[in-house]
Formats: sequence, structure tokens, C-alpha cells
Amino acid sequence: MRTRDTETAFRRWFGSQIRAARTARGLSQSELARMLPPPIESRTVRGWEHGEVFPRPANIAALVDALDTTPQALFCEPDGLPAMSD
Repeated sequence: MRTRDTETAFRRWFGSQIRAARTARGLSQSELARMLPPPIESRTVRGWEHGEVFPRPANIAALVDALDTTPQALFCEPDGLPAMSD
């Protein structure tokens, strides 16, 4: 797989992790966006969830707090292995 394809696949996978954590807490994209430090908009959350863009490190930390989760839960597969590992 080419690097660009791998990056796109990872962004999409990570977006699905964000979406799963958000929906598990019963939050809409707008509600999650309001919980994050400004200037986050719901369209930014949508972009993360659809793999269009990747959150900045500070936003990942804020996501972890807002979603009451851990970085490991967002970045690892359910079996505990790092995502996209070889």
C-alpha cells in the first residue's frame, strides 16, 4: 500500500474510533464540538470522523477528556494492539 493510501486509511479508521466513542456517550457532533476548546465547529468533528482531516495533538487530548476515554482506546484495536500495526 502506498504511503498516501495508508495515511488515508488510518485517518478513516481513526475517525471511526472518534465516532464510536462519541455515539457510545450519546453525543451529537455539535455537542462534542461545544465540549472542545474553541474554535472547534461541528464541521471539524465531521471532518475528523470522515477521515478528511486528522485532529491536532491538542485536539486529541481534548477529545480524550471530552469523550471520557484514553488515548489507548482511540489509537488501539479492541484486542489492544496498536492500530495499523505490521
